[in-house]
Amino acid sequence: MTGSNFNNRSNRCYAALHLPDGKIMLAGHTSGSDGTDLALVRLLPNGHYDESAGPGGRMRINLGNHADICLAAVLDGEGRIVVAGCARQQGPLGYTGLVARTDINGQVDTQFGNNGHVISHWM
Repeated sequence: MTGSNFNNRSNRCYAALHLPDGKIMLAGHTSGSDGTDLALVRLLPNGHYDESAGPGGRMRINLGNHADICLAAVLDGEGRIVVAGCARQQGPLGYTGLVARTDINGQVDTQFGNNGHVISHWM
C-alpha cells in the first residue's frame, strides 16, 4: 500500500488508472489553506512512486479556481487523463461542473476546452 503526502495537506483519491506501460495513476484532489487543487500520483508497477513524474511522483494542478475537485478520472483513447468533478469559483455561483484533461505526466492539455478545462454551470 502506498500513501501520498502533498506537504501536509488533506488528500483524497477517487480513481486508479492502469496505464499502458504498467504504471498506475491515482487521481483526486488535495486541500489546504490556499484552496483545493487536482492531484495526480504516478506509481511504478511495484507501487513505488514514479520519481520521473513531478516531485516524488506527485503532480498538483491548479486550474485557477478556489477549489478544483476531482471525483472521477478515466483514460481516453489516446492515453490522456480526463478528470471530472466540480470547481468552486469566487462569487455567488458556488460549485460548477468541471472537466479537465492532462497527459500522463500531469501536464494540462491546453488544446482541450479553455486552457485544459471546461466549466459547466449545470450544478
